[in-house]
Amino acid sequence: MDPTLRHSGSQTALATDNSDDENRRPSVFNVNHFCTVTSLIQQEKYEDLLPLAMKKDLPLNLMEDPVLNVVIEYKKTNLAKRLIQNMPAEKKPGPLWYANYHGDTALHVAATVGDLDVAKALLRKNSELVSARNWKNETPLHKAALYGHETMFWDLVKMVTHDPSERREDGATVLHCAIMGSAPALALKIAETYPPLITSRNDDAVTPMQLTVTIPGLFRSLTNLGPLESVIYKRECKRIDTSVVM
Repeated sequence: MDPTLRHSGSQTALATDNSDDENRRPSVFNVNHFCTVTSLIQQEKYEDLLPLAMKKDLPLNLMEDPVLNVVIEYKKTNLAKRLIQNMPAEKKPGPLWYANYHGDTALHVAATVGDLDVAKALLRKNSELVSARNWKNETPLHKAALYGHETMFWDLVKMVTHDPSERREDGATVLHCAIMGSAPALALKIAETYPPLITSRNDDAVTPMQLTVTIPGLFRSLTNLGPLESVIYKRECKRIDTSVVM
């Protein structure tokens, strides 16, 4: 038996180092509850799941995901849309705003997995969800960019008012995120649509151009520059030339 696991009734506890209690992940969840709810999700038992999705009492898993988050993660699109349709559109801290241990709401999860239908259903219910931030200060737009979901990203942009310069906890913009997610096509379009982001720096003073050098295959230093690198490179050169003249 793994010495890091301890069993107690219907709960499984993971033995963890107590040296960093503040940042430590949850270590206990109800196994029976988890198995019951995931079985209901797999069988798409809407009537049983709706009351569970309306409350957040027992942690469903080690990430403390709300029921709706797990439904979306399991890619049960129709079930998720039906649940959303019958959940109240109230402001935070209503059920649509329930978040997991990382602070990810249902819209963060939809943006991560690229489920555009679920994202649209959520925003029709409450457009303010697009401004929700997790503990890394990421909005759903950051998630969509980071995971390279181009259609999701631009549909979110069209559906709601947003500030393209919004930053994560580490100072990364959506352009940084698209590059980190190895999504050059999305990054190129973001750079063309929001030129000021090209010279933006994260908290480590790294620009998108500098970041491309760290992504294997995205930046080909010994061959012709791709469209993304060309746009950013030209922008950087123009900025440098201007600063030299001044």
